[in-house]
Amino acid sequence: MELKKKITANIVAQVYMAGTGIIVTPIYLKLMGPEAYGLIGIFTLIQAIFNILDLGLTPTLARETARARGNEKSKSEYFDILSAIKKIFIVISISGCLALVIGTDFIVNNWLKINQLDKFEVQQALVAIAVCVSLRWMSGLYRASITGFEEFQWLSYWNIFITTLRFLIVIPILYITEGSFVVFFVYQVAIACLEIYGLANKSQRLIRCNLGENNSSRHANPMQAIRPLMGFSGGVAFTSAIWALITQTDKIVLSKLLTLSDYGYFSIGVLLASGITVIGGPITSTAIPKLALLYSTQDIVGMKFIYRKISQYTSIAVIPATLILCFFHAQIIEIWTGDSIAAERSGYVLAFYAAGNCLMTIASLPLLLQYAEGKLKLHVIGNTLYALILYPTLVWSVSIYGISGACWSWLIVNSLSFLFWTPIVHRNFFKNEHFNWLWNDIIKVIFFPFIVIVTAKIIVPLTDDKLLNSISIITIYVAALLFSPIVIKFFSKIILSKF
Repeated sequence: MELKKKITANIVAQVYMAGTGIIVTPIYLKLMGPEAYGLIGIFTLIQAIFNILDLGLTPTLARETARARGNEKSKSEYFDILSAIKKIFIVISISGCLALVIGTDFIVNNWLKINQLDKFEVQQALVAIAVCVSLRWMSGLYRASITGFEEFQWLSYWNIFITTLRFLIVIPILYITEGSFVVFFVYQVAIACLEIYGLANKSQRLIRCNLGENNSSRHANPMQAIRPLMGFSGGVAFTSAIWALITQTDKIVLSKLLTLSDYGYFSIGVLLASGITVIGGPITSTAIPKLALLYSTQDIVGMKFIYRKISQYTSIAVIPATLILCFFHAQIIEIWTGDSIAAERSGYVLAFYAAGNCLMTIASLPLLLQYAEGKLKLHVIGNTLYALILYPTLVWSVSIYGISGACWSWLIVNSLSFLFWTPIVHRNFFKNEHFNWLWNDIIKVIFFPFIVIVTAKIIVPLTDDKLLNSISIITIYVAALLFSPIVIKFFSKIILSKF
């Protein structure tokens, strides 16, 4: 029950964050214009690339925080690890920010294709983006320790609060400043400062209450403190770097090939498709500390039970939503933005990227088992193979076919990963149970929702009436969820408890 509450809190926060981003996009598009909105896509791209510098330290800190809670020996070593990671974060944050600021002139004059915006203002916006990205990345340090304490409910409330400030409160400011994109990004810097302050304060209070006062060796060599963890953090760092490059290669190449306006339309489709990973993310992230704790106590049966439950919850969360986005992509974009041009240019991007993100989310479930064990050899091998296939495919297809090439590459390579690599990883943890997992925890869970959505696509007519289309699509989605075995079981328990 406690796990369900944490997952629910995480999902509510993530849905709110994603929903807010989705709701405000057409408003930003109208107030700022497609070219200035393209800078928001560049902002997202830079933030994703900056995450490469994480070096696997945030999941390492979350894992060590969880271990310190139940192990006195780990507790005594924890403060040295925390101090070392904090020093590394500060150095990387400042260095990365300076590098981005220095590179703004090159980005403006040699990379982006700017038609109408003032280049000096774009450069000012990029400086603000550099500061904001470094601050938000630094906040990941404190977010990791809070995650290790499994304070998911507090973190969910805080994320909702910051999201409201970041996306909603800025709207009247944009109205007052007539859609100034420079003011928009300066405002984001201010909110990033507030975010890091709140997270740091909560993290320090949790550490004092649960682990006592910080007794780290302040003059210790940071690398010496984290050297025993290099195997785990190094594996995470390597795979995270590869993953960031993989998931951003298409965007990097397209940001060079497309005009900033066209890149803005591409970003709209990618943004809505990213909702699939946003929905799945809180479910899987909630499970990591619990699985690590169960593995540390050698409760393999309990770990397997939690893993299968998480697989079922993830499946019912992401697959029906993906089918809706794929089958009704153009209508959803037009309902969302009120822009027929955006529906035409972004619709198929939404369909392909949503399908690819769904496969990626399901295929990443076995990573939870590897995190729990603290051994990422298979993850490193899998991501390396993934990169060797996807990276050249993306570069070639995007260079020749543009956005269409990126869409097909993303879908095909994620399909191959799910079909061929996932069973290999499962074989190393639960022998001969991959197909049992695939059938009971994936296919059976979404079979009836799949039938409902496909049938509705065939028999339910959609018109030019946006309100009627909205009602139809929402009704189809809700009906699909109600036919899920998990939802049926949940409501059955409630009904039976009344008698």
